[in-house]
This record gives sequence, C-alpha cells and structure tokens, in this order.
Amino acid sequence: MNIAISDALNDLENNEQAVVLDRINLDINFDRELSMEEVGKIARSIIARSRSVYDITPIIAHSGCHGIHVTYYLNDLVPAKDAMSTP
Repeated sequence: MNIAISDALNDLENNEQAVVLDRINLDINFDRELSMEEVGKIARSIIARSRSVYDITPIIAHSGCHGIHVTYYLNDLVPAKDAMSTP
C-alpha cells in the first residue's frame, strides 16, 4: 500500500510555496486490481474508523483499478512546515 499526503495552498503574491494546508489527501494504491465491491468495503471501513476515532467523515473516491483517494478537509489552516518531515 502506498500512502501520500499532499495539498498545500501557496502564496502567489510573495511566490512562497507550501504555506498552509487546507486538506489532507491520502492516495492509497494496491498491488492488484480490486473489484468495486472490494474498494467499497475498504472505503466503508475507513469512513467508519474515521468517524469513531476522529469524529470526522472523509470524502473517498475510487482512483481507478488500483486504489482510492481519501480527502480530509481541515477545520483550520495548518502551516505546511508543521506537516513536513525532517531528515
């Protein structure tokens, strides 16, 4: 499974990149093609877990035969530097 976190709002006036995050996208890819039934089962599981643990419901879209996109919209903008990992 491949998971990537993305989406930053940029300050075009000052030409600064990755200023704040307004959402978190998870791009989950699987090694094999999944049936729509399998994708639906995984999506329902993610929604149920998100509701029980975080009290939020993500938006989930089938990204093709190999995965799903899970989007969480943040209530507050988060500085992008706080989401970046350090070496």
